[in-house]
Amino acid sequence: MLGAPAQAVPVSIDLAGNCTTSCGLDGSDGNARVFTFLDGLGLSSQVRVTAWSASQNSSTGALSNWRTAFVGEYSNGLGVTNRSEGDGSSNNAHITDNASGIDFLVFRFDGEVTATGADLNAYAMSVSGYSGSGSDTDASFYIGTSTVPFGTSVNMSDSAQRLSVMTHYIDTTGGSSSNYRTFNADTLYKGNTLIIAASVGDYMRSGSNRPDGFKVENIRVEYTIPAPEPAAIGLFGLGALALGLRRRRRRA
Repeated sequence: MLGAPAQAVPVSIDLAGNCTTSCGLDGSDGNARVFTFLDGLGLSSQVRVTAWSASQNSSTGALSNWRTAFVGEYSNGLGVTNRSEGDGSSNNAHITDNASGIDFLVFRFDGEVTATGADLNAYAMSVSGYSGSGSDTDASFYIGTSTVPFGTSVNMSDSAQRLSVMTHYIDTTGGSSSNYRTFNADTLYKGNTLIIAASVGDYMRSGSNRPDGFKVENIRVEYTIPAPEPAAIGLFGLGALALGLRRRRRRA
């Protein structure tokens, strides 16, 4: 007996406008924000978000000098104020950007998901070293699986922990306006950790003349709901048959 196929249930997680603590443009580096949502089974689940920044070699793209940063929650989504950006008030420095180092938002889920998209709200920056000004939303995404317990921050400065959550890399190009960014639609990589960064791949694009900067308003994930085992379906069918026979006997 063939069972019904497994179902992929999409879930949208709102990340904007509900801040209750540390709601300024800057705060303690290494802070965490926890969001509660209903998973594919309608059960309460959580995602824990932290922020990091790294320096990048402009010739090779290599990342180094990983440091914790402040993750801020605003009306238009999540942003990052890293240690090179002062209090985040100047030049929209509190957004997720690659102007003063590359900002990373690390989303650690309490279970395995398939992350598929995000709403990115564009912000303009004017930065020395770039020939243009205005907004750009090129973004990089990583998917992996962390082995540290949920509730403990992934340590991106630890190479083993970092490699485990940066297993699958997806670089995307955007435009100057806010947009919904689809990623991982073809490969459907699964993991308990999603990382969203201002583009890590921009160093390879000679035509890139603007820094990337945005706030992450929403993320979309899918939960795979397993199909019932054929044996379980058979037992259910036998139970229904037995119940029907019992009712017939009572009527007789």
